[in-house]
Amino acid sequence: MQTEESSVIEEIDCGLVLDAVNKVLMRRAYFREKQRSHRRRERDDIHQLRKQAEELETQAQRLRLRVNPRRMQSRQPPEDSDGGLSWHAIAAMFRHETRLTLAENADLVKTLRSHCSLLTRMQLWVAHNDKVPSTPPTSIRWEKVMLSDDPAIRKLTKEWATQQMYHNTAAAFQAFPTSFDSNEFSVCDLTVSDLWVNFVDYSQYVWHAPMEVAAYVLRYHLHELLSTRDMSSVGVSLEWTENTVLVQAKLPDGDSAAVVVAHFHEAGRCVVVMRQLQSRDILRDDDGVPVRDGQSLVWFDLRRADDGRTIGRVKTLSAMHLKTSGEGSMEAVAMKMGLDLTDVPLPDRDETFRKFCMTKSKESEVQIRSLIRSVLERVQTELTVGS
Repeated sequence: MQTEESSVIEEIDCGLVLDAVNKVLMRRAYFREKQRSHRRRERDDIHQLRKQAEELETQAQRLRLRVNPRRMQSRQPPEDSDGGLSWHAIAAMFRHETRLTLAENADLVKTLRSHCSLLTRMQLWVAHNDKVPSTPPTSIRWEKVMLSDDPAIRKLTKEWATQQMYHNTAAAFQAFPTSFDSNEFSVCDLTVSDLWVNFVDYSQYVWHAPMEVAAYVLRYHLHELLSTRDMSSVGVSLEWTENTVLVQAKLPDGDSAAVVVAHFHEAGRCVVVMRQLQSRDILRDDDGVPVRDGQSLVWFDLRRADDGRTIGRVKTLSAMHLKTSGEGSMEAVAMKMGLDLTDVPLPDRDETFRKFCMTKSKESEVQIRSLIRSVLERVQTELTVGS
């Protein structure tokens, strides 16, 4: 009996011991794996930090070269045998750094003088570009814009003229009709008052093409859209900058026209602005009274439709200052457009001229819509085939 009891006790004790040993081994294995994971994570972090440090050092090296390449070419002063720097080496380094500093100062002075000269020329340009009155009053300030022969001023002028229009986009479309949804329409008005002809037009276009294609056409094929006449008889030149296109045309009758265009891209939207530029020559009537050049501002607000089409809202503001007599008078302008006011009583001439211009505007609207649609379809086909 005692032998059986002792064997049972031995069996129980061995099971407990084995269970305790297994727990200890499992705990040790768990901590070893945890330590290995921690060391791997540390190695990965160190590797990542070293990689970032190398990238930052490379970037800092490029920046130092860009800021001052002369300093990067300077050599380290020689050391003495004991590891210290001699007074001769220190003095040589001071002389070297002094020369570099003087060279930097000369470059800064040169840049400052260049900026001051540009500022002076820009102030003179602003003084010559006076404000143009508008009738009826609008919430958008118009100014006469002329291009200079100076390349820097010329570039800044085009950027300023188009960015000012882009800044006023919301004001331009403030009175845009909202009852037409996504249908095409055109609403225009023309007034004649105090030798001023003012034209306002709100139009909406629906194009079966992506917004990117429509914006591409307005940038690279604009010269085809600016006139419904045969472009073979019109000399057109284009002047490009980063965001502007200057279109200059020499018309068959000897007149010239210049329009600057710029594109501004937003999320799901593209705003294209067009602005007529004025001549630097002072126009005068037969009595020697100065006459202001014509003004024309156009905004295109292109937006994506859900079905892949493009909806383009267009706002046009135009103003023309008529002369009292001779070339540029109402009678001369009307005759050039095909209207003879000779037999029209003087009190009725303004209204007759206004109605005739409105009729011409509606006819031109139909031609412009057809022209834009044909150019857009052609360009879309070319882009599709090319891809």
